[in-house]
Amino acid sequence: MKILTFFTAIICFCLWSNFTLAQEKKANRFGIQASFGNPSYIQSDADGAPSYDGKFFFDIGFLYLTPLSEKWEFETGLIYSSNKFKVTPNISPGFPEDPYDLNFNNWLVSANFRKWLPNRFFLQAGPNLSQTSRDSFGYFRLGFSLGLGKEFKMGEKYSLLISPTLNANPFFPTNWNGITQFGIRSIFAFPTKK
Repeated sequence: MKILTFFTAIICFCLWSNFTLAQEKKANRFGIQASFGNPSYIQSDADGAPSYDGKFFFDIGFLYLTPLSEKWEFETGLIYSSNKFKVTPNISPGFPEDPYDLNFNNWLVSANFRKWLPNRFFLQAGPNLSQTSRDSFGYFRLGFSLGLGKEFKMGEKYSLLISPTLNANPFFPTNWNGITQFGIRSIFAFPTKK
């Protein structure tokens, strides 16, 4: 619960600073995220456990992007992540068991900070809260995201942000099973007002 409170305080502070300190003409934006790539499963206790080979992951989510200054942007949102693995059981010799597919589905609440570089390149990083979809709401764990990408303008109001991204969910506490993802993150961004 302390992690959730701390995370909420960071988001509120960033939004408050946007409304009170940012003096540029940039507008807030909404974004629709879709990501695809390869997941890895990190087990907290690997002795005698089956092996997990990542097949693919797919994320989809709705984001809110707000400028903090001319060179910084803050992004938060809710993302659904589906991760598919091939599981090979670790059993005694002479008792073969076929591998099978298994999905791990998570909800993520992101809080990325984006630093704008020349020619609309950007560096983004930030914490996120991760919760498996089968857990009751509020059972979040802390993770992080890191990426480098480029924004492509699509007319005056719309843009597409594409970045190779590394996610680790959860990163803390370390005694939990976790998933890392490496893939391509794309965000279709559009203004909040016409």
